[in-house]
Amino acid sequence: MVTLAPIATKTRASESKQDKKDKKTEANVKLGIDNIDNYLNLFKDKKVGLITNPSGIDSNFESSIDVLNKKTNLTTLFAAEHGIRGNSQDGGTVGNEVDVKTGLPVYSLYGSTVKPTADMLKNIDVLAYDMQDVGARFYTFINTMAYAMQAAAENNKTFVVFDRPDPVGGTEVQGTILDKAYSSFVGMFPIPQRYGLTVGELAQFINKEYKYNCNLVVVPMTGWTRDMYYDETGLKTWVMPSPNMPTLDTAIVYTGNCIFEGTNVSEGRGTTRPFEYIGAPWINSIDLAEKMNSLKLPGVEFRPVSFTPTFSKFGPVYDSKGKVKTAAQACGGVQTYVVDRNKYNSVKTALAILYTIRDMYPKDFQYRSDNYIDKLTGNSYVREGKYTLKELYKMIDKESKAFKDLSSKYYIYKDTDMSNKHDIKAKVRLGIDNLEKYIDIFDGKKVGLITNPSGMNSNFESTIDVLNSKTSLTTLFAAEHGIRGNSQAGGTVGSETDVKTGLPVYSIYGSTLKPTPDMLKNVDILAYDMQDVGARFYTYINTMAYGMQAAAENNKTFVVFDRPNPVSGNEFQGNILDMKYSSFVGMYPIIQRYGLTIGEYAKYINKEFNINCNLVVIPMSGWTRDMYYDETGLKTWVMPSPNMPTLDTAIVYTGNCLFEGTNISEGRGTTRPFELIGAPWINSIDLADKLNSLNIPGVKFRATTFTPQFSKYSSSDLTYNTTPGKAQACGGVQTYVVDRDKYNSVKTALTMIYTIRDMYPDKFKFISSIDRLAGDSYVKDGTYTIEQLNNIVDRDSASFKAVAEKYFIYQK
Repeated sequence: MVTLAPIATKTRASESKQDKKDKKTEANVKLGIDNIDNYLNLFKDKKVGLITNPSGIDSNFESSIDVLNKKTNLTTLFAAEHGIRGNSQDGGTVGNEVDVKTGLPVYSLYGSTVKPTADMLKNIDVLAYDMQDVGARFYTFINTMAYAMQAAAENNKTFVVFDRPDPVGGTEVQGTILDKAYSSFVGMFPIPQRYGLTVGELAQFINKEYKYNCNLVVVPMTGWTRDMYYDETGLKTWVMPSPNMPTLDTAIVYTGNCIFEGTNVSEGRGTTRPFEYIGAPWINSIDLAEKMNSLKLPGVEFRPVSFTPTFSKFGPVYDSKGKVKTAAQACGGVQTYVVDRNKYNSVKTALAILYTIRDMYPKDFQYRSDNYIDKLTGNSYVREGKYTLKELYKMIDKESKAFKDLSSKYYIYKDTDMSNKHDIKAKVRLGIDNLEKYIDIFDGKKVGLITNPSGMNSNFESTIDVLNSKTSLTTLFAAEHGIRGNSQAGGTVGSETDVKTGLPVYSIYGSTLKPTPDMLKNVDILAYDMQDVGARFYTYINTMAYGMQAAAENNKTFVVFDRPNPVSGNEFQGNILDMKYSSFVGMYPIIQRYGLTIGEYAKYINKEFNINCNLVVIPMSGWTRDMYYDETGLKTWVMPSPNMPTLDTAIVYTGNCLFEGTNISEGRGTTRPFELIGAPWINSIDLADKLNSLNIPGVKFRATTFTPQFSKYSSSDLTYNTTPGKAQACGGVQTYVVDRDKYNSVKTALTMIYTIRDMYPDKFKFISSIDRLAGDSYVKDGTYTIEQLNNIVDRDSASFKAVAEKYFIYQK
């Protein structure tokens, strides 16, 4: 076994956590594959095989396949679970194929064959491995690596691991040691659930402790220290290791919450927040959230949620023609929010959730009949209820320490930055946080509230509950996606009664967009608190505008609890909407990315468009115009809608929403909506190469393949899908914003649309909604070149900003 010493680099030492701008532009870490030039002698005159998937890329977004194909004699590729192009769902079939770009054979290592055979290895001297692990025992990639190490030893091949960060850091070890009697492909070795090693370190551990004795070489990273989570490495290259591992947030909770796969409780598959959402149709979300929060588990908060899976447990069942045979079921449950990484223990937390649900719903909760839970927990005593939580926690502490003592012998990276506390305190107080300073406004008044699940204070308390306890709240109003956030875009939102307060909830999405006099008869003040995303298309700002109109017409005060523009207040990007194309996805002549907070926007439309309601904005404190949401210190990013899962989504949405006006999938039905753009007839590599050749500022494009679970090209799509009843794999790109200061979402999206249009003139089509989204017909008509469109964007952006600045509440 050989462990190569890292090339000397400057130590991370006392880098300031507050210097976010530098951390976002310069990568601190070089991946193993980035360091290949220093280790080319390993591959000299050797035939090379590679086990990889789309997560195997260097820090410049180049696939490890292409890197090795250029620098070595690459002869063979191997695909693990989810496929070499990442298109297969959990448990899906992965077949042998030919790589579309290199023409090399691709052998499947998932399914009936999990270990490379002698025949597969006959044209190989060195077998290399490069995939992004997630630091969890359940994750099958590490077992694929182990089987490959066995094959390398048995067939006298060198095994090379290109090392990558453990995305959840290398300091925490959490869980119980797997009993070998329950060894399986979701847990082969007696290690804990969260094992705190890089994949290179784990390879060394396995090779020595389990006597594989293969000729192992680890090509190390440089610059990584054990305290680093992935978002602290400076790397931009988080590529989903699998379709249901969309973000680092997912990976952090996955090391615990994956155990729900062994129960009849949904682990959130079929949503855009898998493993963060936990629920079932028979769970009362508010009751469960209150119970979980009452336990005061370290480092975590729970938010009540309602979600409807688009596949997997409680998802819809389709017939062979793509028509719904059994409708999806709405699930009540909780979202897991990690608010302090230092204190959070994923395994203890997941067991607490599981036992709580078991005890609250003894007639409904079940473990899977095949006892799959035993494979996930690594024993039978969780299913059997043999120990109390307190006793389980003691076992976790004991076994975690024992494993860490043993595994630390295999550390390649010794350094830990003790000043890295991971979490920064909130700098920003939301409008609703400042309610006490403005409580006199509500004195003696009956209050109505327009809100949704994103309306909450920085302590995770719903604005509904805050106002219900501090004012005379009488009426609630639900916008698109519903007051509990369960409706998909365009879905029906009905009037109802709020389950917690018993207050009436009126729908203002659908046939009635504006509160009527009858709805307002028991209201003196109409308040608004929802998280906007800073985009003209987003219907919440138009719901607010209708609410302001109704307030003016019915002599009501309109109060806005202000919130950050999540994509900052510095950037103004887009063309001004022609009022001829005014609609509910664009009411006013503003630009796509309008650079105002919701409170500032309310002031702007109130004055500029003569709404003239009695408007009061309760401001934030601590927010400055340069702040993106992840720079506010707030932990309370609640998805404003089911297809707005992350800040990354919001950043690209201000441009890529234009694809809703085409026959191109905008990524709905995946866990990365609006970042993934594609169609069945697009060659992903060709498109990525073409777009990257344009050197568009601040953005990179990664070739990808994805299969939507709903919307365009899904099995239920009867408009675009040519094989109804069977989802179509889409070739395309993922949009990576690598420099926020240089990225222009609207110019980028227009360039993407025109590029696809020109590459596939016989396939590409605009649909009727494009004019409403673009705010004009000239995009569809092709009136202007892309250069002329960019000039229009610059002109209109400057014009709009000049007027909008008059309404700034927060200065630079």
